[in-house]
Amino acid sequence: MRCTSKLLIVCLALASCTLFTEKLFAGQMDQLTLNTAETMELSQVGDPVSSDVLESLSGGQSMSIDTIDILANNMKLNADMKDNLLYSTNTGINQVSNDAFANASGIFTVVQNSGNQVIINNALILNLQMQ
Repeated sequence: MRCTSKLLIVCLALASCTLFTEKLFAGQMDQLTLNTAETMELSQVGDPVSSDVLESLSGGQSMSIDTIDILANNMKLNADMKDNLLYSTNTGINQVSNDAFANASGIFTVVQNSGNQVIINNALILNLQMQ
């Protein structure tokens, strides 16, 4: 069985499980929403904020720029592949799991190569100025 067929079977199985649980719990979720709405009282929300207070909290009204710093970056990535011969080769499977970036924060990069005779250029310029 080809990898594509296996993947299709898994996707269909997951989709049917999702639809089944959605129908199973649909009535309970409606009841839960109704109960939550009934118990919410106006006193729990708090006092409304006046227009004057909201106006003072609005951002971007008086912005002044004292200096403008310009930083220019230039990156040249070159590659050359010549006179390559390739006969009867196999390539591997290149996968990134579903939760590979689950706890990632900041800047991250993925470079993948699942073929033969592939040139990959990857670069990152990060300019961080803290004052």
